[in-house]
Amino acid sequence: MTTKTTATTALVLSAALLLTACTGGSSEGPPGDKIPESTLEDQSSEDDLDQLGQGPRDQADVDPSDIQGMNPIRDSASYDYLESPNMIEPGARYVTLGADGEMGNCSFGWTVRQRSDPDTSYNLTAGHCGNPGDGVAVDPVGNDDPADMVKVGEFVWQQGTGPDNGDIDDYALIEFYPDYAVPELMTGTPNFTLHGEHGELTLSGYCDAATVEEHAPMIGRLGYRNGLSIGPFQEMRDSNVVTFSGIADHGDSGGAIWAFDDGDDASIICAVAVTSYIDFEDSTVATGVTIDKVMEQLDLEILA
Repeated sequence: MTTKTTATTALVLSAALLLTACTGGSSEGPPGDKIPESTLEDQSSEDDLDQLGQGPRDQADVDPSDIQGMNPIRDSASYDYLESPNMIEPGARYVTLGADGEMGNCSFGWTVRQRSDPDTSYNLTAGHCGNPGDGVAVDPVGNDDPADMVKVGEFVWQQGTGPDNGDIDDYALIEFYPDYAVPELMTGTPNFTLHGEHGELTLSGYCDAATVEEHAPMIGRLGYRNGLSIGPFQEMRDSNVVTFSGIADHGDSGGAIWAFDDGDDASIICAVAVTSYIDFEDSTVATGVTIDKVMEQLDLEILA
């Protein structure tokens, strides 16, 4: 499949029915390709930084023949750590801290940056998870106590209009404090490995909806509630809703959805979508909103 290229890790980072009980989003987006100027003040501390980057990260070990044979795969046990993550990564739980004190839970999507501003790192996630100005924290201790959470950034842009002319807009950007946008604490590539010579995944960029529909590949998804879910592409609903055989639930919203290359190397993937809503008519169907139009609208590139 042809992909839009990725920026090699900005981990060199500077050189509808919605799936969560998170705070609701507004319908406002920026004009053209402008992301509102950040008002972030770096609030990281030595203690906060010390809480992340520690401890093991489990991962699935998938047989590439299952990917090539279009066999559905599920693995939640290997991804229990995503609920109390020690890194910022696709599928990891984040806690939304609303201005009114309300908290919600979603999953990180794709790490991106704007080509015109390569020193600022964002996460592209679901728009219904939060509003501009809401704080974003991770909970490495895992006790749901805000006092023990690490605030890593905040929502700076959101676009969530619901069904409109055949599309569902459900997108947001979280801007990260610079101290957390480093290789030791952040990765943009989903965490699992393949048996044999292929090893870990290679994130090659992103694929547009038309490419996914043409190739009908295997699709993978990560979220903290249900871990890893992989299954065959089913169809495009409207122009930007992708469906595939998989499982998702409340809290998986915003999590990364990708396509496996349909060639000989199952370890090559491209970013496709973020998890958005549940199909209550069939619990074995997973859905997401494709990211291609937002990537183009805001002139973003994927970071591995």
